[in-house]
Amino acid sequence: MEKLQRDEQEWRQNYLPNGEAVLRYADGGQAVTSLIPPFNLDCFFQKFSLEGVPVPFGQYGPGGFLYPKTTGFTSAHANALAIDCDPSRVLESVELRATCSEAVIGLAGLTALAPKAVRP
Repeated sequence: MEKLQRDEQEWRQNYLPNGEAVLRYADGGQAVTSLIPPFNLDCFFQKFSLEGVPVPFGQYGPGGFLYPKTTGFTSAHANALAIDCDPSRVLESVELRATCSEAVIGLAGLTALAPKAVRP
């Protein structure tokens, strides 16, 4: 019975917002992207997201190769997710927040790119 309850709790965590990425613009506006497994956020028992790109974890070995360092089902993992900004506005800040008590969300890095020039 305990395993059934745990499986049900893990299933409920999927398809519901687990976090949010909030982009705040200099004009006072903001854009919020909900982070929802398995669409754009992975989770503990499902190490992929449909919109994310997996980031390999591991350790460097001979010749500089990256070897996976896994400990089975609970090994650490990460995904990279592209969130588009409004190129016509100045981005002032980015906030990443968890929206449920069962989620652990971390930010390992952030890359902001200048908008591409629009050709007439």
